[in-house]
Amino acid sequence: MAEDVTNTYYPDELASGKLIFGHVNYQDPKNAELVQMYEVSTSSLMIGVHTKDSFAKADIVQAWYCIDDKEEYEMVLCDIFDPLLKGDQS
Repeated sequence: MAEDVTNTYYPDELASGKLIFGHVNYQDPKNAELVQMYEVSTSSLMIGVHTKDSFAKADIVQAWYCIDDKEEYEMVLCDIFDPLLKGDQS
């Protein structure tokens, strides 16, 4: 569903590279650098924000609690993505 949300609500950001979505197998050794960067040890929905001077990450735990409610799930992700994509990281 996270991929559907990004494709539906953020096609321009995906096309421009401002938003990048990917499925990463945390158990695959070729992904070790990402796994270490995001400190992943189990299935997760992570977001990382890169600027020229910093990197911040967050595990979007609240999405798991609404996995059976598509509208709520979309709202949770959009509420996180919208301010980040507008540059408001507060």
